Amino acid sequence: MILGGRGAKQNQISLSVVPTWVALVLEQKRQDETTSLVTLIERAKVQAQNEGPATKEQDELVDKEDPQGQSFDVENDPKTATQTSSLRSNGSSRLSADSYRASVLSLITYAVTTPEVIFQFFIFLGGFVHLDQQGVVSHWLEQEFTNHVLGLGALVIVLLMVLFVLIVIAFNVLRTVILYFGFEVHHDAGHLTIARGLFERQTMHLSINRMQTVEVRQNIFRQALSLATVKTRLITDENGEDKVSKNVPTLIPMVKSGAVDHYLSQWLPNFPSKTIKKTSSLTYQILTMIRNGLFWTLPVAAVLIYVFQRLPFVVLLVLLVLAFVAGAGWYKGKATTAQVVNGQVLVLKTAKNYETITTYIAWDKIQSLSIKQSWWLARRNQRAHLAVVVRTDTSTKVLTARYLPMEEVKSIFDWYQSLG
Repeated sequence: MILGGRGAKQNQISLSVVPTWVALVLEQKRQDETTSLVTLIERAKVQAQNEGPATKEQDELVDKEDPQGQSFDVENDPKTATQTSSLRSNGSSRLSADSYRASVLSLITYAVTTPEVIFQFFIFLGGFVHLDQQGVVSHWLEQEFTNHVLGLGALVIVLLMVLFVLIVIAFNVLRTVILYFGFEVHHDAGHLTIARGLFERQTMHLSINRMQTVEVRQNIFRQALSLATVKTRLITDENGEDKVSKNVPTLIPMVKSGAVDHYLSQWLPNFPSKTIKKTSSLTYQILTMIRNGLFWTLPVAAVLIYVFQRLPFVVLLVLLVLAFVAGAGWYKGKATTAQVVNGQVLVLKTAKNYETITTYIAWDKIQSLSIKQSWWLARRNQRAHLAVVVRTDTSTKVLTARYLPMEEVKSIFDWYQSLG
């Protein structure tokens, strides 16, 4: 059963019982976990029939006395996050703390700060060119542009480009809100229930035991705003029909970075609430990542600059691409690290395309752990790659942290061997 929050009335199920009964049942279950929840509910039903339905005044009194009925807002401070929830006001405070609901504002922020907006811009542009193969629309735009816009100066040109980008962003916001509207996560008895969708409500029930890894993702925009997205990897039935679980399900679309520990520590029993330390001596990692990024792009860029040296716009574009690649290498080198937390969880942190990915892996979820090292890394730099194999969907996934100091990799390898 899924109870919608105050902000999702269309998803609520009205219960013809006194709200205090629910709190009483949950309190009895908390005090004596050996008693069957079904038995407690049956007792509550019998008591409900004897006492009769609650009056409107009683419901209002419960609402006033229990402030937990407010919908969760991800912009709240994590210390006050336990005071809000998507559950109805007749839920207990324990359930309120275990639940998450994404606000519409957080979904808009999620859509605006996604890097896919840039790629969508070029997709829309390419689609327009494909549809207008006869050049009718483009010719008309060219005429209008020549007759009206050029006479007004470069400012209007910039404004038109900004307008087109805003249209792309608006489309992305609309798509995200429709897909994730009313996003809720409820935790109960070792299971998580995820519900989302505006026109088509999709609900997924997953066992925490099936969760192989937890990923906290932050691209460069969200990192500046102290926001993060939380995803997980699952093992699924090969014949399963749940297409959502075939990918990497989203646990939390958008939340304040400081609130990640608040939720995951309650949903996952061994989640480490500790700050991840950076790898010692990052200089080699950063320079090596930049070198790897420029290894293929630099020769191509040199050829393009030589061929189009009379076209300043092309040369400038190539230089911007080189700067982007070098910056991505610096970003990845600075982020990459690995460490063991609480003696139970391996944490791998890396980056890709200006997005940091921090992966938490419980030791018993690791299928294999290996050290990869070339002769040059072994003899000259005392560095190595740490490769971790985990299960995902119906196959496996190799997670790698590259160019780590050998002593750090060796300590992680010894830790895993001691537990195995």
